[in-house]
Amino acid sequence: MRSEGVDAASAGVPVKRAAGARGRAGAAVVAALKDVPLSPAMRRRLHETLPWRPGVTEIPVDRLLLGLQNRMRADDFAHEYGELSWPSTPVGEGPHAELLRLAATHGDLDAGAILDSSYGRLARVCIRTRGFFFTATDEQGIVDVAHNYIGRHRGRQVAALGEHQSPAGAPIRVAPIRWSECYQVLDGHHRVASAIVRGAPSLTARVKWRPLTTPLQRLLIQMSPPGGRTLLQPVDAPEVGVWSRGEGVGSTVAHFDAMERFLASPRFSSAPLSSYLDVGSVYGWRVAQMAARGYRAEGVEDHPAAMELAQAAYGLEPGQVHRADPVRFLSSGDRSWDVVSWSGPSEVGPQVSDPPDDLLALLTRRTGRALFLPRGSQRLERLLRREFDEVTVVEDTDARTWLPASGLLACVRSGAESAP
Repeated sequence: MRSEGVDAASAGVPVKRAAGARGRAGAAVVAALKDVPLSPAMRRRLHETLPWRPGVTEIPVDRLLLGLQNRMRADDFAHEYGELSWPSTPVGEGPHAELLRLAATHGDLDAGAILDSSYGRLARVCIRTRGFFFTATDEQGIVDVAHNYIGRHRGRQVAALGEHQSPAGAPIRVAPIRWSECYQVLDGHHRVASAIVRGAPSLTARVKWRPLTTPLQRLLIQMSPPGGRTLLQPVDAPEVGVWSRGEGVGSTVAHFDAMERFLASPRFSSAPLSSYLDVGSVYGWRVAQMAARGYRAEGVEDHPAAMELAQAAYGLEPGQVHRADPVRFLSSGDRSWDVVSWSGPSEVGPQVSDPPDDLLALLTRRTGRALFLPRGSQRLERLLRREFDEVTVVEDTDARTWLPASGLLACVRSGAESAP
């Protein structure tokens, strides 16, 4: 990464810490100046100088994430847009780039195609919340703005979109995202998307001193072990790419692969499996995986951040992960699920134990066809064999040598019908 002036992005941890200190100092100065009688011109000049690192920085486009929209902070816009993952999304996967790719594939886009696109949705949210989107205040205006953008991307001479459009050739503006190598775009989403679609590897940017965090990062930290920034399940998000993986991440993937192989066996061919419950779903990774395979998938997790995190990390719908104590959740009602899984503390660390007897009884009662648990004591296997027609150890690829036993216990009811 090349910089003119200060390049804190590539100068190592000491410079990053200095940048954070300077950012806090700059923010304090800006706050203090609010009560100082200054001319509007002087205020604009200070606003253009104090919060920003000197010079410009060349930033790879794959590190640029969606951010501020229509003068709304990215976090606030994410809630209005209905996707907490907005600030975790690369610009190249966002609405602006999608519009350009649609135009490249289909030629001149009509009003319906534009308004049905994610770009049309973005514009409508901006108008609903702020009253405008560049010069647009209605659907026809959205179509006009979209055509203007596509024309600029294709190199045509088009009219400027008023005071809300940055000057041509101006560097984009970004803020560093804390604990990552990524940046949130504050100004220039259209230019970034256009450059990405053209194949540009990097862009010149003005970088703020003060780093930001994303909703996903904050939720993950709430659910991390003491010390923070340790992932307990796989999360494919750019701003957590350099975070450490907990010892349970490998177990999560290995156990899921073993469960999926077992469910594909001929023993379940007579009646299709359609519903799934993950008890102790943590972030909701298994729920998302099973939903992607066509199951009506749900999870239950008692952590306060569980439901929001499931939406931010995997795009799960509200109601797919229930915030509740597992015993209380399973004790209420008379529902059952075709497939039930419980991973227990083995996902968080090396303390592996059998489920408590009251929880085991409820897991058994709520299972329609197949129950999966980490392999535990011989007593656990004896108890399960009394309740199920088949109890099998399914080997996995978990390489953690400190585990007393590897693999999953797969417990099957042979003649049961699929749960409603």
